[in-house]
Amino acid sequence: MLRNTIRSLHTRAQTFFSPTPEYVSANLFHTTDPSLFLLSTSLQHLPQHLSTLQTHLPNSIGSFSITPAGHEPTLSVATFSDARIFRSDLTGRPPAEVGRFQRPESQRILRGEDLKGSGQGQAEALLAGEGWAGLWKGETTHQRIPDLEGVPAESFLLLTDGRPGPVLKALDAMYPAALKTGILTAATPFITNRPYTLLHRGDIHASGSLGLALNTRTTSSLHFGLEPMTPPAVISG
Repeated sequence: MLRNTIRSLHTRAQTFFSPTPEYVSANLFHTTDPSLFLLSTSLQHLPQHLSTLQTHLPNSIGSFSITPAGHEPTLSVATFSDARIFRSDLTGRPPAEVGRFQRPESQRILRGEDLKGSGQGQAEALLAGEGWAGLWKGETTHQRIPDLEGVPAESFLLLTDGRPGPVLKALDAMYPAALKTGILTAATPFITNRPYTLLHRGDIHASGSLGLALNTRTTSSLHFGLEPMTPPAVISG
């Protein structure tokens, strides 16, 4: 939930429960304003829903979410009047493929941290400078997000893959005072044959992050659906 605290931010949101593609097409608003959508992985007719979303919301980002057990699958949409869409390919180190099929070397994506110390004298230099902690450090130095260079922003909404550490570090470095709120999207290897599916104005990305930069300071409130098991206990001494 977002609440405006400084300047006007016009937002429109819709959530459809177990909808048919025909119902969504007839009731979803058309807009070119920056939009964000999420579809439950258990929703039926996903290709038709995606086609409808891309037609009605051409300036949008979106992905998939997991519906809790016992709840209806949903399609949710939010549109913002004062926002800028951005994308980053920054992502964390993938999990080790121990005990699984090992891809040939030519098919592997070699990241900077995977190559640390591989050159002549590099390991010795790292050990002399930062020690073993520097040699085994999981991530490379902070990077920046080109889409956000020179963009004023006070809040961010993110859709990320399962490894958002580098993009959060980049946002913290570029916007240390901004509010960052995000959603880890659902893994989709059995839906789209990709580890994650991030939809950016009709383009598909299998990793990284998508987001909305808001030139408005917002506050966030999270509700996890928890209920107390007993009344509050009073400790008397």
